[in-house]
Formats: sequence, structure tokens, C-alpha cells
Amino acid sequence: GKLEVETSKFTNNKAYYGGGGIMNEYGTTTVRKSLFSYNYGDDYGGAVYQYQGLTDIEKSAFKYNNSARYGGAIYQENDALHVRKSTFAYNTGYYTGGLYLDDDETVIEDSKIYGNTSLIDHGGGIYTNYGPGGVAAIRRTVISGNQAPSDGSVGGGIYNGSASEMRLTDVKVTDNTSDEEPGGVDNNGTVNVYGRVKIIDNVPTNCEGSTNAVPNCFG
Repeated sequence: GKLEVETSKFTNNKAYYGGGGIMNEYGTTTVRKSLFSYNYGDDYGGAVYQYQGLTDIEKSAFKYNNSARYGGAIYQENDALHVRKSTFAYNTGYYTGGLYLDDDETVIEDSKIYGNTSLIDHGGGIYTNYGPGGVAAIRRTVISGNQAPSDGSVGGGIYNGSASEMRLTDVKVTDNTSDEEPGGVDNNGTVNVYGRVKIIDNVPTNCEGSTNAVPNCFG
């Protein structure tokens, strides 16, 4: 099926499986110029849960959403998630505060991911858990002020899983924090950087302590 959402608000909705605002299974969902706030997903995705479909998001905001498990704002599993010119702010999840990306393809462009919190696990802003061949391409995006504060947690900004490939182009990762190093980007798979990528002012480190190196990241 096909769902189109434009200039709309999803607020204070609850789902006791996934997708407090929208659940997209096997379909195509397009969201433009909309706001998702204070939604709750008990398992997957405080605002949006996608499984085996395409979700396309443009010029939208996701704020103060919460998941009791994966992805305070969005949980994506299989097929494709495309995000452009959107904001993810102050979302919380037990496992990943902002976006939990699990399998296949994700593209995030010209967006802001800030102030999100992973309560008991890694990846305050973004957590990738792709299988072989899965790619997350992040372009011209700011990932800032996210945190993973629980004991042993890493990757306050980004946690990249062991089979995941991440491509960063003109991205800024700054002022993120985690309990253990690194606070900026924790790379367990492959990270490639293009253009002007800045990974600075993260605590306790930017990338030092990561399982695999992050190109052009120091300290």
C-alpha cells in the first residue's frame, strides 16, 4: 500500500509493538513537512517503525518521542529509509535515542540529529546494525549533543555495527558524550569519509578506543 502524509502532526500516540505514530510494513510511506512529538512505541520506534518497505521523509521534525526498546524516533528494518532536511531532537530509547537502522539502505541528507539519549545501550544519535551489504549514507548532516550515559556504553554520536558500512560526506559529529570511549563515533564495521568531515569535541574521545579506525578522526 501507499501512504502520503503532508503538513500534519502526530502527538501523544502510543503503540504497544512499534511505531507510535506510523507503522509501515511492506508499503511505501512518504512524510513531508510534518511533526512527530511525544509519541511512544513499546518495542520498535517511538514515532515510526518501518519493516520491509520504503519510508521517505522530508522537511519534518521528530521531537521528544520515546521507545522502551529500539529507536526513540525511528526503527528501520529491511529495505530503504530516506531522510532529507529533517530534525531529530530530544528523543529517547533504551537502545538508541535517535535512529536505529537495521539492514539494507539508509540515506540521511541535510538534517540535524541532536540531544537524543540512549538510556541503557550504545548510539545516542544513530545505531546501525546492518547485515553484509547494508549501507548508511549520511551527507551534510550535523550530529551533536547526543548521549549514551549508561555503564559501558559507547558512541554517543554514532555506533556503527560489526557488519555495517557507513559513508560520511560533509558531516559534523560534535559535543556527543558516552560513558566509555569513544564518545563521537564507535566503528565496529567500516566507515568511509568524503569531503569535509569534522568529528570534534566529543567526550571522552572523538574516535579513540573504537574497534576499527575512523578515517581522519583524531583523539
